[in-house]
Amino acid sequence: MEKFFKLEVLFAFFAMILGLLLIFFTPPLMSADEPAHLARAYSITEGKILLEKHDNEAGVQLPRAIKDFEYHFGDLFHNTNVRTNLLQIKSSQNIKLDKNDRIFIDCAGQAMFSPAAYLPQCLGIFAAKLFTDSVFWTLIVSKIFLLLFYVGAGYFAIRDLPVLKLSAFLVLLMPMSLSLGASVSADGVLIALSVLYFSQILRFIYSKDGCIDKKQTVFLSVVALLLALTKQSFLICLFALFIPKEKFGDKYLQKISLILLPALIAGCAWGAVNYEIFTSKNGAVPQLQTAFILSHPFLYLYSLLKTFQVYFFVILYTLVGILGWLDVFLFPFVYWLYLIVIVMSSVFEQKQCENICKNSLWNICFLLFVLASGIFISTVIYISWVPPYTTGAFSGLVGRYYIPLLLPVLFLCFCVSKSIKIFECKNFPSRAGKITVSCITGIVFVLTWANMFFALYIRYYSVI
Repeated sequence: MEKFFKLEVLFAFFAMILGLLLIFFTPPLMSADEPAHLARAYSITEGKILLEKHDNEAGVQLPRAIKDFEYHFGDLFHNTNVRTNLLQIKSSQNIKLDKNDRIFIDCAGQAMFSPAAYLPQCLGIFAAKLFTDSVFWTLIVSKIFLLLFYVGAGYFAIRDLPVLKLSAFLVLLMPMSLSLGASVSADGVLIALSVLYFSQILRFIYSKDGCIDKKQTVFLSVVALLLALTKQSFLICLFALFIPKEKFGDKYLQKISLILLPALIAGCAWGAVNYEIFTSKNGAVPQLQTAFILSHPFLYLYSLLKTFQVYFFVILYTLVGILGWLDVFLFPFVYWLYLIVIVMSSVFEQKQCENICKNSLWNICFLLFVLASGIFISTVIYISWVPPYTTGAFSGLVGRYYIPLLLPVLFLCFCVSKSIKIFECKNFPSRAGKITVSCITGIVFVLTWANMFFALYIRYYSVI
């Protein structure tokens, strides 16, 4: 019975239950950019690794049924006055894949995603092809496979974390995080990999079992490689540099190079190959935007700061969970309760901080790296979404892009709280305090998800 109440087991239980409910309760294709992600994943199963460019569109020739399936639910997209029902969803199962009836489908926004970002989804599509040619069931099975990957990665991440287990539990079970893990979006893969990768970083920082061996080095290298190929997330891989040198023994350069170089080379190579293929529907020209940033770095940083100032609440709310096509909202107080509970989980962490993390210089370096990672993520959006020479506040930044950095931010909160000795009492919180914190966390968790499913019902099924 005690094993069942371990956080990693509880995570797997809740993630599977809530994830399956999301898969079947959310209407098909009602996750952000899901039609394009489905098209991209399906094209990879047909061996089309790179997209084709026609005029100003980047996409691929796919069965027409995939587009027909999108049109079947077309009225739901961006129209909050439209509802669906079980009859419409059931009728969509009759849309069958015909390999001979094909059409060019634009999925330009996914050009920079490598096949690594769709491995679980593609396995699901391959499995679905064994028993069905229905687009609906192909989509469902693909979602289930990504959910299984998400749950598996989350389970091992929480199990291996030496600290912040509850923080990782809450991050992975945020409505935004889990909804992406229960879709066909590449963001679900990114979140799962980033949490798994950072859990191993912390594991090695805290490890007292000697040096990192070859198997552990290779495992970190593989995860880093997959991260770098998933949405060009190489900068996140550099968190490995915070592992103390002594943990690598006398082969620091060899091992750290094995972890980081394949990721760097693969990420740069994939980006270079796809740079000319990528096209934006919002008027962005990556080449011009890159040149603008390099020639006006301070003006760009000002624009970025202005954007966070103007869209602060939007970014925070979309971090926790505005589902659908950014039109399924929680009550505002629920967002703040969930964020407060997450921060509490890091500050009230009982385990002690390593001496290296108590060092002010270490904390400052870690903070600067987190900020640099956040700027990098924002810059990728700026280059790929914003029209050339735009200054001031710009649109396009949403919270889900920053979820991979949430656990490092919470670890920084943990280190700082230990460094400045906010809670000097060894028994803080007391047993009664721990029970109170656990109860508050449980209540907020239940409230958040009850509100989430209520919001999904109101948005997609209630009669207006």
